[in-house]
Amino acid sequence: MRLDGRRTRTTVAGGVGLVLALVAMAHGASTTPNYGKLIVQSYKQKAPATLGYHCVPKEDGTGGVCTDAEYPLKFTNTVTIRPNGTVTVLLGAPADFLRWRTARIDGRGQEQLTALGEGRAVTKTRKRWRIKLPKRISRTTDLMGFDVVYSNAYSSFEIGAKVGKTVPTKKKK
Repeated sequence: MRLDGRRTRTTVAGGVGLVLALVAMAHGASTTPNYGKLIVQSYKQKAPATLGYHCVPKEDGTGGVCTDAEYPLKFTNTVTIRPNGTVTVLLGAPADFLRWRTARIDGRGQEQLTALGEGRAVTKTRKRWRIKLPKRISRTTDLMGFDVVYSNAYSSFEIGAKVGKTVPTKKKK
């Protein structure tokens, strides 16, 4: 069977596309995960959280590097959270565990917890997590914090929080 020009171009383009895809996959596998990225989505708001204390592996794989931070963090972004609502967290790397907390900052500048819980992974990549907030969250809440555990790293984040109206509970029929 003789290949006409159209079939030849398609075969060559398909081969080039396959090579480019393999190169892109190899390049993507060599890049380091972004352990310092966490984006909070609360209803129609979306904002990055401030990175605090974190430990990440060295580039050469010979141990890790930890960076300290003074708490409470000086966050620049604020989201409105609603009691009985949900918050979605988007990560820069697949995580194994996510713990969240809400807190108020007292007169001495110390965090006083108002609520605490664990997130639930909602994608197979484990980069998107969902948090179901309790029905009762103190209106004095100032921040929302996140502790994220990765397979070989740890990061802590904080973002400003403002408590909005409670999400009504759906009635069962």
